[in-house]
Amino acid sequence: MRIKHEIYNKILFSAKPSPYESGGFLFGKTDLVNKVVFDSKNSHLGKYTPDTNLLNEYITAHRERNTDFLGIYHTHYPSNKFLSAVDIKYIEKIFESVGDYYKTLYFPIVILHEGMFIYKAQYINSNAIITSEDLTII
Repeated sequence: MRIKHEIYNKILFSAKPSPYESGGFLFGKTDLVNKVVFDSKNSHLGKYTPDTNLLNEYITAHRERNTDFLGIYHTHYPSNKFLSAVDIKYIEKIFESVGDYYKTLYFPIVILHEGMFIYKAQYINSNAIITSEDLTII
């Protein structure tokens, strides 16, 4: 995944200290993130649940601007740079709903003072295939 430097910094500086998790939505073109929408409504102790109404509003608005929905990021506790079992189930659930339209989405984990860890999910043969991926800051 590639990300604009200013977007990367916005995301890192918006991360709340643990134990709270927060997140947001990534938009851009192909694999280049050039827009972030912060989703602060559903920031909870140890859990982040995306506001799907907000997400759907932004997907519609960005589609009209020829910008793609690229994924959802969220924060984790320090040193916990891996997707949890709950995260993976949620990704699978997303693809069950939108897999015909979105074949690739990104699910970065952000850790305050540590950085961003990228997970790429691809919908192949009705399955979510999740791999880690390098991050390129532009």
